[in-house]
Amino acid sequence: MNITDKAKKHADSCRFCWMCRHVCPIGNATGLERNTARARALGVSVVARGAEKVEDIIDNIYECTLCGACTNNCVTGWDPTIFVQEIKEKAILEGVIPPYIKALVETYFEKGNVYGLTRCSCLDEYVGRKSKTLLLAGQEALFKAPECVKKAAELLKLANVDFALDESGDTGFALYFLTGRTAETVEACKKCAERINGYDEVIVYDPVDLSLIKHQYNEFGIEIKATLIGFNEYLLKLIGEGKLKVAKSERQYTLQDS
Repeated sequence: MNITDKAKKHADSCRFCWMCRHVCPIGNATGLERNTARARALGVSVVARGAEKVEDIIDNIYECTLCGACTNNCVTGWDPTIFVQEIKEKAILEGVIPPYIKALVETYFEKGNVYGLTRCSCLDEYVGRKSKTLLLAGQEALFKAPECVKKAAELLKLANVDFALDESGDTGFALYFLTGRTAETVEACKKCAERINGYDEVIVYDPVDLSLIKHQYNEFGIEIKATLIGFNEYLLKLIGEGKLKVAKSERQYTLQDS
């Protein structure tokens, strides 16, 4: 498999210092060495040298959540997500993606989302409104946790925020995660940009969508004219402006490792 020099550099630059080993959520959940960033890089490096086939490591590639914890903890600026996404793209083009990934991609193109679900009617009142502010819930919340989106919308209503809900919630993240930087992914991102650029302000509910729009869109040559803000940040803004009141609760929280 031919991968770019940039991907090879990141796959080969791991110095096996173990600094990221304890922060991988998948590695922590499975307890398997294969789920550490360093092990995944070793697999990619072996494939790049022609010693193994991409089919031998592709399941492990898809076990990465792209959370970026390893990248954030690497003191040498190593970014495993670069080669993870490139391997996915190569696997798609060579037709060696796992059957379960192929099924998700096919469902996306058939139903408009990887879950094959329709939007809950409980959100219909927020769709199609005329407003300068858009709530972009993202597909995971929109189709799998509509009750959370409804509660988020109710908070905005409580603060007298005039907003509309994006009907599809598709930012291109699902395709980006499943297929990497393919033409289909870029097209999905462009369609999202066309929708949100019709608003002055866009409140992005899911951090993964916000990260994709802020960082990857620029690499795809996609311009965002609207002002982007994360949902949590927007709530803090409303609280600071006195539009939302916070009542002290007797409940106590203890912060754990995120």
